[in-house]
Order: sequence, then structure tokens, then C-alpha cells
Amino acid sequence: MQDAILQKFKKVTTSVDKWFTKANAYMYNFRDGHFQFPYVPNDPELMIEGIKKTPFVTFDEPMQCLETNSAIMKIKLKFLNIEEGLWMTATHSHWKVQTKVVALPVETSSDYYFLTYSRSTDAINVKIEGHIHSFENNSRSWTLYKSTTALDAFFTKNCKAFTTLFIFNKTWIEKNISNITELNQDIINQMLDANTAYKHYIYDNAHINNEFNDLYSKLNDVAVNQINMTEIKQQVYGLILGFFKKTNQNSPLIDKNIETISSRERIKIERIEKMLTQTLTTGFCGLEAISKDFDISQTKLKKHFKIVFDDSVYSYYQKKQMELSVEFLKQQIPIQKIAEMLGYENAGKFSGKFKDVFGVLPSKYF
Repeated sequence: MQDAILQKFKKVTTSVDKWFTKANAYMYNFRDGHFQFPYVPNDPELMIEGIKKTPFVTFDEPMQCLETNSAIMKIKLKFLNIEEGLWMTATHSHWKVQTKVVALPVETSSDYYFLTYSRSTDAINVKIEGHIHSFENNSRSWTLYKSTTALDAFFTKNCKAFTTLFIFNKTWIEKNISNITELNQDIINQMLDANTAYKHYIYDNAHINNEFNDLYSKLNDVAVNQINMTEIKQQVYGLILGFFKKTNQNSPLIDKNIETISSRERIKIERIEKMLTQTLTTGFCGLEAISKDFDISQTKLKKHFKIVFDDSVYSYYQKKQMELSVEFLKQQIPIQKIAEMLGYENAGKFSGKFKDVFGVLPSKYF
């Protein structure tokens, strides 16, 4: 038993170290108008351990609580490992600046599902496999997604959010959900379909909201050894089962299925995007060359790039060139010179593309 625990600890530690090496390239960087904050979307234990290692985050072990209060964000995250295959987190967050929470893929796979119930004081944009979805102010909604889903969240300045996250693996759900006769198993199977990575449901009532408020009050500022785990377990079970029961009924739900790609394919597309941003002044190399260099068909390249970045390869490249041109303009480099640096035939063609992207000519941008 001790050997198994030790092996699991080593595996988690190794995975977190690998992830953190990758995460350092994102940690608090400013890009596209947002500070970036990476997390592990794969496994609850990896996710928690990754956050523990993040700069400016403190961990209170008796409280099982992670906190940070920096110039970028103020977050308090309480987590519980309720039983084998079932975790939960309750998070209060205040985003002091525009922030992008980035899901970074990891090498290991898992069979976990994430079920969230969230409330926010401001609209939140969520990017799922390249598709942007907006959640309105003060909206309360449920989201069910797999550990393999690439889900990034964009928070506006001064947005405050409260999110409860239930994390369960396939074994737990088969044991606790699949045998309930009052549930339509076909619907359950559709919700957990291997080809569907993300589903968003909007429904709410005062009872649900009060249940989550009550649940949080039992966890907040209470040490783990003082929590009535039997009571918490029953309440969590009731909320999860209530969600699945609700989706079995003929009530109005918003249900969105998003086309996805594998983590390995997404990593390749991200490598291609990095290459594009590093060659903005050397000219677009063309789809054929990219396809050959990265061992990907042109059809798959165009399709997968659109899924991840919500744009065509060349259009994305041109927009990044225009963003770079703004930095050149700040340095008071002449427009003609900028056009030459970015490979445009003349200043007129460059100015035309600049206006397409920003709505004004470069001469009138500032």
C-alpha cells in the first residue's frame, strides 16, 4: 500500500514539474491585452499541485485552501478530495486586470469529467477549442467538460466570480449515476459521449443557488478535519445527481457541442502559431511549406488552425503583423519603412490592410 502511494506521489510530482516547465512560458505574461495564468485541465491532483507551485500563491494545508492577492488577481480556492474518484473546489475570484486563464495540455491522459456551476458579476468570454462563447453578467450556469478539453477563460477588469467545480472520473460516475433507474441512460451516455468534449447548460432556481451558498458556508474558513464530510458528501451527491436529473427532463436547456482535436494535434498547431509569430518580418512561407515542415496535411492544417485560433492561417499571420506594426508606429518608424519591413509592396497596400484590421489608417492610429 505504501509503495503504491509512493509511486503515485512520484508520478504526480514528475508530471507537475514537466507541466510547470511549460507553464513558465505563460506565467503572468501579457499577450493580446490579457495577463496569462496557466492551469492543468487534466487531473484534479495535478491541477491543485500545479497551482501550489505558482508564484505568489500560498497554501494553507489544514484549511486545504490556496490563496493569492497580487496586482493581477485575488483568489481563494478551497478544495476537497471527497472520496476515490470525486473532488470538489470552491473558488472566489476577483480579476483586477484583464486576465486569460490558459489550459495547457499535459502528456498524460485521464478519464476525469469537470462539472462547474458558476456565477459572475461581469460577462466572461470562454474559448473552447477555438470557439468563443460569452456568458452574460450575473449569469448562473452549468458546464460539463472532459479533462482533454482545451478551455481558456477571459476575465474583464474587476470581474468577480464564484465557481464550484465537481471533478469525477468515469469509474465514479458509472458507480453512482449509471445504476439509477429514474435516469435515462441513453441521455447520460450522450452527455458523456467520447466525441463530445464540452457541453454548456443554463438553468437555475433559488433552491440551487441557496444550496451552493450553504455548501460554501460549510467549507469557508473551516479546517478539513472539522468538516462534516458525510454531510458534504450527501450535499455534493445531491447537486451532481440533480444536474443529471434535470438534463433528463424536457425543460429548456442550452446545449452546445464543440468540435475538438486531440492534445497532441493542438500542441502541433500551437508550435505552428509560434513559428508564425517569430517570422512576421521574414514573409509568410505558405501553407505548403508549413505542411511539409510540420508533417501535417494542408486540409488538416487549415481545419485545426481554425479550431484552435478561430481564424485562417494567413489571416492570423496578417493580423499579427498589424499588431507588430503598431509597436513600430510607437517607435515613430515611417510607414513606408514599416511596409518594407513586413514585406508589403508599398505603403498603400500596408495601410489598406492596417485599416481592415483596426478600422483606421496607420497615420491616424495615434
